[in-house]
Amino acid sequence: MGKRIKANPTPSETRRIEAAKSLGGLVRFSFKYFQDNHATYDPTDCKPGYFLSLLDRLRELSRLEMRSLQNRKADSTIRFHRIDFTDKRVSSNGFGIPKCELFDEEAWQFSLTANEYGRVHGFVIEDTFFVVWFDPDHQLYHS
Repeated sequence: MGKRIKANPTPSETRRIEAAKSLGGLVRFSFKYFQDNHATYDPTDCKPGYFLSLLDRLRELSRLEMRSLQNRKADSTIRFHRIDFTDKRVSSNGFGIPKCELFDEEAWQFSLTANEYGRVHGFVIEDTFFVVWFDPDHQLYHS
């Protein structure tokens, strides 16, 4: 259970509360729907260094507002953009989460590095990016 806020917080507690409130709108991450047993997007196939790059990217993105991130150009270093599962170049027709087809309409991806570690795929609800797949070999799109 979370900490209860005192009726009369100390000045230090008040500063921490105000600092936390000012973080509203920043990107958050959830692994609630992460698929660690997917045949194509198997996290055990990731190269050494992958997870350090992932943590670096998550830290970097968590300093941004979701609205700002979604409005970046696709050619930015982050390469944060929508996934269109109806695109013929996309190798999947959705995340396959039972009773959650609407998540496919909010599908996004971002890169970890320029080329070496591929992408992370998931969906966005408000300020939270729900990670579904790690795609270190960029297998979602095929030519």
